[in-house]
Amino acid sequence: MFRSKKKKVGTRKRREAEAEGDEAESDLQMLAELRRSRSRVSATAKGSMSFSSKRTSTGLLSFDDGEGKSASKRRKMRPNLVASSAAEVEIRVESTGQYSAEMLASLRSEQSVLLPSKQLESNEQEDVEMSKNRVTFGVQSGASSLPKTAEVIEEVSAEEDEDEEQNRRWEEELMRRGGHRAPLKPEGKASRSRDGLPTYPTRRKVACVSLGSVLGKLEKSLESTSFEDERASRELARLEAETALIEATLKQQQEELLVSSEEFEYFQEVEDFVKGLSFCLREKVKVITAKEKNVVEERVQRVGSKRHEEMHGVALDVQFYLEAGRLQRAQVVSIDQLDLHANDHTMDYSQRSVRLQKYQQHFAESYVPSPCGPGVDEDLFADAIDEINSLEPVYGRFQEWKAKFPEVHKSTYCELAQEKLFAPYVQAELMYWDPLGVADAKTELGKSWSLDDFAWFRLLHQHIRDTSRDNERVNGPLLYQIRDVLLEKVRVAVTSYFDPYSSLQARSLALVLEEISRHDYTPHVEGVVKTLVTTALNSFSSEAKRSVLIAIDQNTAATFEDVSVLARYQSERFNALQDNLLTLFIALPRGKIAAAAFRCLLQVLHHLLAYVRHCQDTQMMHLVPTATQVVRQLSGSSYLLQILSDPDQENELKHMMELFAPYLQTAGQ
Repeated sequence: MFRSKKKKVGTRKRREAEAEGDEAESDLQMLAELRRSRSRVSATAKGSMSFSSKRTSTGLLSFDDGEGKSASKRRKMRPNLVASSAAEVEIRVESTGQYSAEMLASLRSEQSVLLPSKQLESNEQEDVEMSKNRVTFGVQSGASSLPKTAEVIEEVSAEEDEDEEQNRRWEEELMRRGGHRAPLKPEGKASRSRDGLPTYPTRRKVACVSLGSVLGKLEKSLESTSFEDERASRELARLEAETALIEATLKQQQEELLVSSEEFEYFQEVEDFVKGLSFCLREKVKVITAKEKNVVEERVQRVGSKRHEEMHGVALDVQFYLEAGRLQRAQVVSIDQLDLHANDHTMDYSQRSVRLQKYQQHFAESYVPSPCGPGVDEDLFADAIDEINSLEPVYGRFQEWKAKFPEVHKSTYCELAQEKLFAPYVQAELMYWDPLGVADAKTELGKSWSLDDFAWFRLLHQHIRDTSRDNERVNGPLLYQIRDVLLEKVRVAVTSYFDPYSSLQARSLALVLEEISRHDYTPHVEGVVKTLVTTALNSFSSEAKRSVLIAIDQNTAATFEDVSVLARYQSERFNALQDNLLTLFIALPRGKIAAAAFRCLLQVLHHLLAYVRHCQDTQMMHLVPTATQVVRQLSGSSYLLQILSDPDQENELKHMMELFAPYLQTAGQ
């Protein structure tokens, strides 16, 4: 191992070093002579050919088993370079072929050099072994004169010189970096200088690294390590965040998948439910429509037969009195409306007596409503399953859908479907309901009829919130049932069998309209209300024109009591017409509908005014007080003036009262 030495040494040490250097130089000269002798021997062996480990000779062929291969190689001597482990040391190696005395002394003390005698003995031994193992091919002419050592002498090839040069440079680089232990080279030939002698690295200067430099390098390494650690920490945090995000996304997707699965299964059940419900309702609607038609036809026939019977009886009685001379045609107003048959002289006196008895009891309500409910065996949905046998489970199923999946319920326009799906149940409940007879319905605690009496209305109305917005009331199946089922049934009834002389029907119609207005549905069903009210007003106008009024004097009334009873009955009947019209007018909502009813009222009053004037002209004023009974009530009350919203209507009503004023005074006297 090389140690660093001081430049100044003692004289004695210098002399010892010079002596050792001289001795080393003599040894090296002996080694050089041995190499030159071996190279000459190898030059003479080119004519022979032999197989050996390294070279072949001309004319000789020998097989070498490789046993002496390692012995025939020249040993390379390399200094044992060990760098200091305490600190990093930079070693500069200079290959100039010159060796100092100190270096030679160190090499001699640390390395053992083969003596020439020992080298020769080893070479001779190798030659003997080579000659024993050699196999010669062909004629061996002059083979005995060839030296035995010719086959084992080798030359150092250029490739090995390049390898040695690369190894030397590699070692120099390691020593220059400092602090690294030079690895041992494999056995081979040492590099040679220009004169053929082996060269050894020499150390001229050993540089020491300062503590500050070492600390600086350590600090840089620490900074680099800290930076890498920080970068790795950030990368780890990023990966953890991504992992957490992926886990959250996966969990969310699992939840969404679970919800989607539940939603799919739920809507599979809803689909089956709706299909079964639709199939059932298609069959039930046919039955419900047929039964409703039968009920309406029965009421039309009943009301129509009574009206026809009454009109026919009046016509027979008037014809009888005309033929008997008790009445004159001039006394009968609207006589053209009577179906008088001149050739019909046959009369059932028993029926006439019954009519006369009815006339004597004054005019009374003739309409009797039919039963409002079906029998026990009239449940149309009794054969259906429990899920669709009534409106309540069906409505509950759709409300469950709305609560679980409101967006789907809204996007599929489910409320529009509910309008059609609920209608058959409402029609079935209203099948025997008579809208023109509800005023006579017997309710609990003395209350009049209301929409709350219907089970379907209570069920559908329970989820409506009391808010200022009309969305809950306008949109939804309840409005459809009010407009297209209930009011449609009222319209059919008014069109089919409405009797303007029936106080019960007028009060029932007014009650239905008041209930619609009380629940704030009138603005949304104005078209339907206008249609049915117009139909009712047309009935009042036509009946007022067709009313038969009889003018008699005091003498006729005293002479012919039956004629007086008939004339009074007809006047009372016309008064009932006026009362019913006023009842309906008061119940109507203000606006165009009420204005139309007011015009109809004026028309009826004009017919009455014409009758009173006719009585005055014919001097037959006996029934004028009875005929003007309703007008007298209107003139004495300001209620009608208060409900009129248009000043023009007030002026028209006042003008009408002024026209009746003279006749009212005459009736009072």
